[in-house]
Amino acid sequence: MNIEEYISSGILEAYALGAVSDEERREVECLTSIYPQLAEALHAAQDDVEQLARLESKSPPPVLKASILDAVAQAAAEERADADANTVASADADVEADADASIIQMNAKEDPVKRWPLGWVAAAVIALGMFFANYTLRDYNAELKRDLDQISGELNEIRDQALTQQERLAVLADTSYHRIPMKGVEKSPTSLAMIYWNPTSEQVLLDVRELPKPTEDQQYQLWAIVDGTPTDLGVFDLPEGQEWFEMKSITGAVAFAVTLEPRGGRPEPALEQMYVLGAV
Repeated sequence: MNIEEYISSGILEAYALGAVSDEERREVECLTSIYPQLAEALHAAQDDVEQLARLESKSPPPVLKASILDAVAQAAAEERADADANTVASADADVEADADASIIQMNAKEDPVKRWPLGWVAAAVIALGMFFANYTLRDYNAELKRDLDQISGELNEIRDQALTQQERLAVLADTSYHRIPMKGVEKSPTSLAMIYWNPTSEQVLLDVRELPKPTEDQQYQLWAIVDGTPTDLGVFDLPEGQEWFEMKSITGAVAFAVTLEPRGGRPEPALEQMYVLGAV
């Protein structure tokens, strides 16, 4: 068994997500009990899923509490400075013998407006802190949601790749499919592709192994040779990570070929732009 190929198929990640059938689950559990390398890879996939769940429990930054306490301490220091200034002013008023008694009494009496400065400042600071905390949490939650969406997209992509791998393995195991290798011609000798054709169902699957990247205004086009005439089986790009394409159905084919054509394809192939060719 090819351990690396099984790991790269994505079925372990699908198992960790619970996105496998009962048969696949039993297969994974059986193989991981036999091969330590598979068991280690499965544990790594499960750890990734658990880490994703833990992202939701993160707390806001601790610097918020410190900033609020610093602001309250500063307000307290300012209040003490105001109180010292009032004390000095009252002492100066007492030594003025010719001052009016009522004025002295007013100067000595605590100013009711200044009685609550620390309370008001603390309340304002706390309110500001709550506003800042809510704003920070909203921003943090938005960032967390973006991260979760990205991870979810990556996991879905892995699951899709796992399904594609399973479909490919099913075709490889199905003896009703003819395997037609298409090798590179003189124009591109290193090019290579494989046709899987079921004459009964007429299904045609294309597995691109090696083809040059086309320009934006070009696409590859697959052809089947039927009764000596090229028949269009559809066009395809080479998106990153995709090698497996389902093309148009055909019957009576004796050969297959791929040419590089203007985007959208042509009704007839440009033979000088042929890259691979294979006979049935």
